[in-house]
Order: sequence, then structure tokens, then C-alpha cells
Amino acid sequence: MLASRLLSTLSIVIAGALSVSAAPVDLYSRAVQDHQIHTGAVFRADPVNFEPQHPGNSAHGGGTRHPVVALGPADHHGYVPVVSVSHNHPEHMSHNVQPASHYDHHTAKKFQHGSGMAIGNPVHVHKDDLHAVGHNSHLPQSLHHHDAEALAHDVYKHHYSHAVVPEIAGHAAAFHAHHEQQHRDTTHAQGHNAWNIYRGAHAAASAARGRGGHSG
Repeated sequence: MLASRLLSTLSIVIAGALSVSAAPVDLYSRAVQDHQIHTGAVFRADPVNFEPQHPGNSAHGGGTRHPVVALGPADHHGYVPVVSVSHNHPEHMSHNVQPASHYDHHTAKKFQHGSGMAIGNPVHVHKDDLHAVGHNSHLPQSLHHHDAEALAHDVYKHHYSHAVVPEIAGHAAAFHAHHEQQHRDTTHAQGHNAWNIYRGAHAAASAARGRGGHSG
């Protein structure tokens, strides 16, 4: 009887340990789904994945993920227009930065004091490079719709009306097209190589059959 109780207790302890070890550790590693991407949604992204990129970011990656706020859904290439949030924006993005507190009046969670939104320099990030914000994060997961509308209005007022952002969108499309062409070229090369291997194997098999026929 005592042995069965000990075994039962041990099994409960082991099951609990396994469930804890299986829990996700990185709150930002979850894949972002299309329905989560909308105006005001908050994510994290590595600046190396910004389009256009920050100067000097093209040669390396793995930097600190910055909060970004989506300005709308992904386009047909998968790129999402976003505004970067930071305490220290790079020089080329700092000419039109507004306090993040201007855009979280109605939002339950607030951005950290002193952080700013680079509303004058929206960028694009591919949806696969966006990372979800966890429930335990100090960041809001989404802005209140009034705050989201105010942010989008200010960005559009400063940039979309001057056709700056469409140029960024064109850059993102060109970037996507370049990678698509690389993929097609690689696929073609792989197919050509496979065909050459097949032809070589076929020729070798034919030669072997020919030698076999003569020896008979």
C-alpha cells in the first residue's frame, strides 16, 4: 500500500516537472499569425530586418529586438508597415520622433517613459521576422483603437501624403523580387544539375548494357 502511494506521488512529481520543462521560455518566439497583424498591433523586430535597413545593419544580425507598432496588415509580399519604438533612434530616423506616450493615452499598458516613435521614418518588416509580445511583457500587445488611429493619422500626414512610404513599399517589393529571382535561379541550377546527373547515369547504364551484350 505504501509502495503504491510512493509510486503515485513520484509519478505526479515527474509529470509536473515535465510540464514545467515543456513550457515555452522565450515569450517572443511565437509565430505571428496574419489575423494578429493590424493597425496598432505591437511586436518586436530586429532592426537588421527593417526595410530600408539602418546604415551598417546589412552586414550583421542578431541585434536587440525593438518594439514596433504595425500601421496595417501585411502586403501581398508579406511586408508589414511599422513604426519603430526606441529610447535612442539612429540619427537618420531621429528628425521626426514623437514621445510614445502620445499614442498610449487610452491603452491599458504604457510604453516605457522616455521612449519615442519614429513616425517620420516608417519602415517595413516581413511578417516572418515579427515576434509576438508576451502577456508578461511590460509592452502593450496592441494599442487602443483611438491611439492606433492617432498614430496612423500622424504617420500618413507626415509621409504617406508626400509619397515617401510608397517608395519604401517599392523598395520592399524590389527586395522581395530579388530574393524570388535568386530562388528561381537556384531551383533552375539544381534542376539542371539533377538532369546532368541523370544523363550521366543513363549513359553509364547504357554503356554497361552494351559491354554486357558484347561479352555474351
